[in-house]
Amino acid sequence: MPWQSMNKWMFDGQKYSPVPDILLKPKCPVTNYSLLVMFMRHGELTHFLNKYMNNNYMFSIPLEEMLIFIKKCVFEYRLTRNHMYYSKRLMADKMFDILRDKYPTYKNTDLVLLRDLINEAPDRLEIYHALGLETPKITKTKKKKIKKISQNIYLNKFYSMVDA
Repeated sequence: MPWQSMNKWMFDGQKYSPVPDILLKPKCPVTNYSLLVMFMRHGELTHFLNKYMNNNYMFSIPLEEMLIFIKKCVFEYRLTRNHMYYSKRLMADKMFDILRDKYPTYKNTDLVLLRDLINEAPDRLEIYHALGLETPKITKTKKKKIKKISQNIYLNKFYSMVDA
């Protein structure tokens, strides 16, 4: 319920509407960090938030002020609900582990976002191959086929009419 009321309030079209009471309760799951993570897909806003808000100062800002600031950013950058990124709980899989080993300095949420972007990319099979997630399938040849191939090579090598 808090997330729905936050979305309704944030995108209601009124710049100075009051913050809903449900968001200001002490046990509300909406935090400063979760607000910043929600806008990771919008390039300009992400760059701005990383530059000025991606430090420990972010945790000292009261939630009400942070909500008002994010709502002003929504109006300034003309964001819609489609621009929001809903981060799921961290679900580790083989790709996440490989990305974690490859980029140890990235945050877990950044790696989850990178994993989602790779999965949506049109050339994801090439990326999987580059990361070592998918190996090419090796077909086993049977003994009869090997015998035929070796006979053809022998015949072509010694009984060929054309000089090689």
